[in-house]
Amino acid sequence: SSGINAEYGEKSKRNHLKKLHLKTSMQCQMFASENASMRKKIMELENRIKASEHMRSTLAVVQGHGCFSFARSVFISAEKKALAFDSDPFSGMIAVSKKFEDSSNQYGVLKISSIDASHHEFVHLHLNQIRDVAFDPHGNTTLLSCSKNKDLKLTCLKTNNTLLSYQTPRDCWSCSWSLANSNHISCGLQNGEVMIFDIRNTKEVNETITPKSVQQKCPVVSIVSIPSPGDTGNEGLLVSSLQGISYYKRDRDNKFAGDLLDTPMGALSSVSYEHERSQILASYKPNTKFPKERHVLMGLNFESKAFVNTIH
Repeated sequence: SSGINAEYGEKSKRNHLKKLHLKTSMQCQMFASENASMRKKIMELENRIKASEHMRSTLAVVQGHGCFSFARSVFISAEKKALAFDSDPFSGMIAVSKKFEDSSNQYGVLKISSIDASHHEFVHLHLNQIRDVAFDPHGNTTLLSCSKNKDLKLTCLKTNNTLLSYQTPRDCWSCSWSLANSNHISCGLQNGEVMIFDIRNTKEVNETITPKSVQQKCPVVSIVSIPSPGDTGNEGLLVSSLQGISYYKRDRDNKFAGDLLDTPMGALSSVSYEHERSQILASYKPNTKFPKERHVLMGLNFESKAFVNTIH
């Protein structure tokens, strides 16, 4: 019986050692996985820092003159149809819309690294011309894009996978992210309407802003989200059509309502907004009165009714 007990004891020890070895191996695998994940996150942070430093260094400002000096150029397309672009300061990525040269209906963006411009890749997104693109301002390399094919898409440019897609009743001309709500995106249509979507709702539109005046019933060339003062969670929308700029804000029923701003006459091509100084930079297409493209700087004042004053 002593031999049997000894054999049983040895077997128990071996089983215990096997279990201990298995447990230790699993812990090692878990630690290795966590280590690899941390290394990846550190590399991403280092790349973001390098991209941010590189972008600041390449946008060299000539001291005392307040103007930019040319750094370099990147070839995009021989067809000269790159209509929209945006940059992501977090990843150092630039996205430029273009048509794929070897196809009649493949439109997408050319991903370009601001650290090394030789690193670029074409990503197919739409079946018709892309009107606008915008990176998520919260920094997750998600690109919002819209096209004349009546669709609005969210694409992760880290994996090149489409995350979400919406169909619109008319051609899309512009798109934008909300700065007051990270789940809201908006799209400007050919008839002047602005459709607001909540990305948590993948089936239907959250709200539609319908234009009232004739000047507002034109293709929307730009949408800018303006968070309300005091960080109340509300926001205003600066909506620019071909014939004018409107400012919308939430009314008592929590619906967007607004008026056409008194801005210079002309066909708008693009509108930008500087949040710290509340300034609008509007670009106008050439016409018979102004044979060259105009860029007008205006200040936006928030009182009982928003209005602008031309600065330059």
